[in-house]
Amino acid sequence: RTSKEVLNVELNVFTTLFQRFWTTYGRIAGIIAQHPKLNSYTYIAECYRGMKMTDVDIFKYTVGQRVMNRSFLSASTNEQIALDFALKTTANGNASNSFQNIQQYADIE
Repeated sequence: RTSKEVLNVELNVFTTLFQRFWTTYGRIAGIIAQHPKLNSYTYIAECYRGMKMTDVDIFKYTVGQRVMNRSFLSASTNEQIALDFALKTTANGNASNSFQNIQQYADIE
């Protein structure tokens, strides 16, 4: 099944209102991000994210392009939590061979 079918049947949200998000904002992610039922989960304030990035990951970033969605799994309102996530070691206790990064995001209105 396509994501359009899933949205249409299971979420009943694929209407003309969401059609523009489907074609311009990354399809399913854009529709979900704009769904009114998610408004109660909106957070508009300062937050931090910590993530590990290899040099390959870093060079994939391009100014003006989309960011990796997976990186926001570590977002926190607490800077120390994001920093701890970025500096976390691997399961065997060794530091990973990736870059540590912490980014601060300002309020978005």
